[in-house]
Amino acid sequence: MKSIGAPLAVDDLRDAVERAKKYETLEDHYHSESEEIRNDQDSLETALKKQMLWQGTLEELEKIWDQSRFGALIFYPKSAVTLVSHK
Repeated sequence: MKSIGAPLAVDDLRDAVERAKKYETLEDHYHSESEEIRNDQDSLETALKKQMLWQGTLEELEKIWDQSRFGALIFYPKSAVTLVSHK
């Protein structure tokens, strides 16, 4: 028994373990939210890739413009146009 020596103080270790347990819930929440954000970003990127930009001229667009169906035009650089419905 003399070779073992005096018992080691484990209070600091016990406190560290208790603090780590408190952060476990926060870490789980963080990872869950991060995964949801990644999924949302992937969905939005997929939807964005499906968007079609107007390839015609503004004059051609005026010919098909239907004020009762579309409420606004949003102009982007390089003459790309997106129609926004007000419904």
